[in-house]
Amino acid sequence: LQQLALEGHPPQHEIALKEVPAQTALSARLVAASEAALLPARLSLQTLLQENLERARLKPATPWFALVANNQPYRESNLEIELAIGVQLSSRQRAGDWGGGPVQLLELRAVAPMASLIHASANAPLSSAYTQLHGWAQSSGYQIAGAYREIYLPESGVSSSPQTELETGYTELQAPVQRASIPVSILSPQARKEQKMEPKIVTKPAFKAIGLSYVGKNKNHEIAQMWGVFNQRMPEIHSIDQSQSYGLCFASPKGAAEGEFEYVAACEVSNSQSLPAGMVYREVPEHKYAVFTHYGKLDNLGETYRYIYETWLPQSGLEVHPSRYDMEVYDERFAIDSDDSEFDIYLALK
Repeated sequence: LQQLALEGHPPQHEIALKEVPAQTALSARLVAASEAALLPARLSLQTLLQENLERARLKPATPWFALVANNQPYRESNLEIELAIGVQLSSRQRAGDWGGGPVQLLELRAVAPMASLIHASANAPLSSAYTQLHGWAQSSGYQIAGAYREIYLPESGVSSSPQTELETGYTELQAPVQRASIPVSILSPQARKEQKMEPKIVTKPAFKAIGLSYVGKNKNHEIAQMWGVFNQRMPEIHSIDQSQSYGLCFASPKGAAEGEFEYVAACEVSNSQSLPAGMVYREVPEHKYAVFTHYGKLDNLGETYRYIYETWLPQSGLEVHPSRYDMEVYDERFAIDSDDSEFDIYLALK
């Protein structure tokens, strides 16, 4: 009710956690060519489902709603859309009555907890509700655990005519959530027992480094290949400490395409010295860092980074440095392909 009273103002959605009971629904899906084709596609699906409801003499038990996968990559074309409506089957009706056709019968399980918010489409696009729900989940220690539901709340009652546009003045956006777990890869043996992890906050003075540089998105594991070359060439660098090496990650290198970053496999040096062939010189300023330790093999390193950026950081109340710089520090604790391996990840803070 508070949200509905905010007509004409930028939405700051009230997010509630609730239980959603199990329900049976008829659904149909198709692929829309573009975003502009989404509404005609939705209306086409609505007509198809309405015809099936009438043929089977079923009355709607819920408003129309769409199911949206939470791990679906962003695309501007070939957009999959699934529309559904809750129904109550009679004792003579079975799921197989709809088998093999474009319309399917879904048995949606009960969900608890389900995060929910009401979005007024006149105030802002629905994407803003997704953004706020996702941000709320991160900052509150939850993670999205299933498909989103966009429930189109009609002003004229549960049933609406298939010949008219779906009434989307208000949409309830729902997402099943669960408490975010701390990955084993970032927990020490003692912390695993307590299921608690707190990074160290340190200040590291400025330092200089020389190493091999890679700029890209690491789609084909180029960084791992570069480390193989760098490990063989480390003796060419007059480093301060041969037992320690760095993986320096710069978020926005000059001349890089969108989404690309620079990663430098490097050793610390006392001065710029003459550069070995193909290597680069970098100066890292003094920063305050949150220091995490990655435990085990590199296979689940992505899980560690996701926890740091998507769970710990939003809950910490801290902000990353504007440069979005982070680095990996390898020392004698690191052993490739070993379950006992350890190395540290430094996240620069504002």
